[in-house]
Amino acid sequence: MSALKIAAQRPHYLPDFFYFYKIFYSDKFLISDFLGFRKQSPIVRADFGDILLTIPVQHQKSNPHPPITKVKMLDQKFWRNKHLKTLTSRFSSLPFFEHYYQELVNIFLQDGKVLNQFLLDIILWQLHLVLPGKDVQICSRTGIMNLQDLRIWLGQFADFQWITYPNETFYYRNHFPKAKLVELPKVGSQTFPPSYRPSMPLLVLFFLLGPETESRSSPNASRRFPVRGRPPSDSPAHSEMEIFVVPGAPAPYSF
Repeated sequence: MSALKIAAQRPHYLPDFFYFYKIFYSDKFLISDFLGFRKQSPIVRADFGDILLTIPVQHQKSNPHPPITKVKMLDQKFWRNKHLKTLTSRFSSLPFFEHYYQELVNIFLQDGKVLNQFLLDIILWQLHLVLPGKDVQICSRTGIMNLQDLRIWLGQFADFQWITYPNETFYYRNHFPKAKLVELPKVGSQTFPPSYRPSMPLLVLFFLLGPETESRSSPNASRRFPVRGRPPSDSPAHSEMEIFVVPGAPAPYSF
């Protein structure tokens, strides 16, 4: 029996293809929202290449890196409406924009100041579309509030391995010295529309290709990353190292 493949990542704002690529290759994926918040990071920034959208948040001088779960957003109606208008202006001409836009509006206009909940709503909505049924654990809802809790949680698995990007090796070796590490395969053979780069939010791929999309998620052409069904009615913090051969791809994320 093969080892259980586990991967982890902080929650990101409108995550890009590489975020979901990591989820695809894992058996269990942890959204590590107990970790510290970082300004000017993918936690609050979505990079569309020609557009950069940033969520304004409250800053605590006494605690510049609070847990992501403790961070609150500012000027909610103003920036949410501004971001929606920017997305509409930039992407409304794409063929499947209308299929997904209203659900995105519903998420954006929900009441609430907590950054983490907003990020989770966006991630889980897209996850439902692209990888329905995937085993995803939200750390703060699983009782994992620090690295020691995570080590205890991992103890239930007799044989597991971390799925990582190459520049994460030092971090995992330092905090999980006995764990097995497996690097994600490169995605250089991926086929994307000419106007899409995998370092852009996956949302753009939805707008471009819609519910019938199948984008390769592995160098093996027999493995695919499906975008299924209609939406329901109701980059880099630590390293500048480039490992992907896709032009414009960012450095891998940090756990």
